[in-house]
Amino acid sequence: MSVRAIAQDAIETGSKIANSVARIAVGATEAVVNAIKSLPFPLNIAAGAATVAALAGIGVSVAGSFGGGGKNDLAPTNTGTGTVLGDSSAKSESIRNAIDALKDVDTVMLSYSRDMAASLKSIDSQIGGVATLVVRAGNIDANAGVNTGFKSNATATMAGIGMAIGGPIGAGIGAVLTKIPVIGSILSGLFGTKTSVIGNGLSGGPQSVGSILNSGFDASYYSDVKKKSSFLGISTGTKYSTQYGAADPGLENQFTLILRQFNDAIVASAGPLGAATGDIQNRLNSFVVNIGKIDLQDLTGEQIQEKLTAIFGAAADGMAAAAFPAVAQFQKVGEGTFETLVRVASTVEAVGASLDLLGTSAQTMGIAAKLGLADQFDSVSALTSAADAYFESFYTQEEQAAAKTAQFAGVFSSLGMVMPETLAGFRQLVEAQDLTSAAGQATYATLLQLAPAFADLQASMEGAKSAADIASERQDLQRQLLELQGDTAALRALDLAKLDASNRSLQQKIYAVQDAQAAASAAKTLADAWTSVGDSIMDEVNRIRGVTDAAGGNGFVALQGQFNAANTAARGGDQDAAKTLPALSQALLTAAAEQATSRQELERVRAMTAASLEATYGVISALGNGTTARPSNRRRAGRSSTACRR
Repeated sequence: MSVRAIAQDAIETGSKIANSVARIAVGATEAVVNAIKSLPFPLNIAAGAATVAALAGIGVSVAGSFGGGGKNDLAPTNTGTGTVLGDSSAKSESIRNAIDALKDVDTVMLSYSRDMAASLKSIDSQIGGVATLVVRAGNIDANAGVNTGFKSNATATMAGIGMAIGGPIGAGIGAVLTKIPVIGSILSGLFGTKTSVIGNGLSGGPQSVGSILNSGFDASYYSDVKKKSSFLGISTGTKYSTQYGAADPGLENQFTLILRQFNDAIVASAGPLGAATGDIQNRLNSFVVNIGKIDLQDLTGEQIQEKLTAIFGAAADGMAAAAFPAVAQFQKVGEGTFETLVRVASTVEAVGASLDLLGTSAQTMGIAAKLGLADQFDSVSALTSAADAYFESFYTQEEQAAAKTAQFAGVFSSLGMVMPETLAGFRQLVEAQDLTSAAGQATYATLLQLAPAFADLQASMEGAKSAADIASERQDLQRQLLELQGDTAALRALDLAKLDASNRSLQQKIYAVQDAQAAASAAKTLADAWTSVGDSIMDEVNRIRGVTDAAGGNGFVALQGQFNAANTAARGGDQDAAKTLPALSQALLTAAAEQATSRQELERVRAMTAASLEATYGVISALGNGTTARPSNRRRAGRSSTACRR
């Protein structure tokens, strides 16, 4: 039979089969096999090919009838699941929920919550930036060199089949069949390989947080490629592969910024939770982030942002769990660990700030106790509102001003500033910010948010100052009145009221010592006064008796007493007393001359004086000749009340 006859017969065979659509649809595979087996070589080759072609022409597929296909060994893509407590298939919503949690606290006055809120706001913005970059870039893939579509190898395959069945002649027949327009066209689709890209996007391998912070995030573009081989339209095998390409440095930088902000937010939570930031940072540095493959194929910009938010949220959950393992005890069903950490840290800080404002020490309260107190209210904001209302109603203006001043001082300290004392100083601080830098913009925004509360503080301080001035003025006037009245007890009561209760007993002891000293001084003053009065009386007595003259000078009797006392002292070894004897002798004789009633009386006094001096001289001479004089013990001549006998 000629080749044309063989081909014609094959076509007729295929046409007959095609006329029985229902039967072929049920036994398509059997039809192919029977067509091949029922005819001798080389008709079996042409008949089989024609049968498959006819089946394909009427919409009956035999693909996959013989099994085949390879094992799918592609790594799964990241969908942001596996970190939500109670639902491993749920996508992480930690970013959005953490942002919502911070809306319940005062992120202006609470410095750590403010830092966490700033980081989360930046993260949300940067994820949107990544989505925008992806959309603008168009195809984020590594398809270079990948030829998608179906590549036919019908000619080679048919030739190989013919060779296997009929040797070289069969090979020729198989090759000729692919050249026949109708059959060749059909056969071209039955033998070959179909290549398709089933996924592409961004990829990031395992990287430690420390290396990301130091060197940046290493990202790649990727494409997952599927190659499916077919024989007679039947799938004989499927192979998968992944190709990688360099990512845009701008995208890598965005990934770095996002993970850095997560790092900063987690470190900021260390403050309220009482953890050392150095320890937290060390744990984070050693934690390995494995983003894996992010399939962005055929996604809209909104879908891309949603997927990235879940994936980065899951990464943050892992970082938070590594940094604060103990926070798991506070995790609620449906929460990711990062969401839990932000909620717990912000709540603890808010509760502590409210207690500090009321003067209640929160240092001894643990995390669980503060969370328990917050749970007594519908929300954290409800707790702080209740505390503020109590503070404003039950505390004096002075107490409120002092507490608010301390609170503001802490806020300004967290900004690296000293709190201004006036509204003008605050304005200067605002106007000094550099609005061309990110740091300056952030500080500027914070100061503007603080401005209303700072103005209220200044107003309350002015009111408290006025009230304090009035009270101080009244106290000064009251003190003056008590001093004029001599009411020491009332004055001391005022002073004691100003002291802390712990110091009042010490002040009362001081008062007791002062009272004793005052009593002793008063007694001495009284005694001195009476002594002075007595002396004046005795002076008059002496004058009357002639001990002193009317002019108040020394009288004879007084000088005689001084002379006698000096003699006695000199004879006892008092050199100073001996030196006064000549002068006393002269004064004595002068007084005797003035007061003697007769010459005989004056001569008698002179003789007695000379004799006394000679006797003293004798004693002194004896001391000078070998007897050591006793230490000088000068005894001043005192008044003598003995009247001179005339």
